[in-house]
Order: sequence, then structure tokens, then C-alpha cells
Amino acid sequence: HGKKGPVYDAISELETAVEINAKHFPAVKNLGILYQKAGFRNKAVEMWERALSLAPDEPTRHSIKEHLLNLL
Repeated sequence: HGKKGPVYDAISELETAVEINAKHFPAVKNLGILYQKAGFRNKAVEMWERALSLAPDEPTRHSIKEHLLNLL
């Protein structure tokens, strides 16, 4: 959904996915991306912070930290 244009539909779908499995890194990260794309900065920061705690490795954590610093 997010790549095809209906960002709000994609956000809704990913919110459901994150409710089902709050520890699924790709869903949390993608939800952060979509919130950011839709202009919801605070929600994007919240999701990126959650993604940071779920990141699978150190390079990914570092990348997310840099991204968060740019958002703030």
C-alpha cells in the first residue's frame, strides 16, 4: 500500500500488524516510515524508537539512531 500511494490504508494495515506482533521489526520500521511520509512526525519518532529497540544488529541500530537525530 505504501508504495502504491494510499498511505493511510498502509498505515492502518501496519498498525494492525504491529498490534498482532509488536516485536516484528520490519512492521515497526515500515510504520515509522509511513508515519513520516504522511507528516506525523511524533508518531514517526515513536515508531523509530521502538524499531531501535528491536533492531536485529548494531549497524541497523546505528542507522536508526542517525535517522532519529535527523528527525529531532
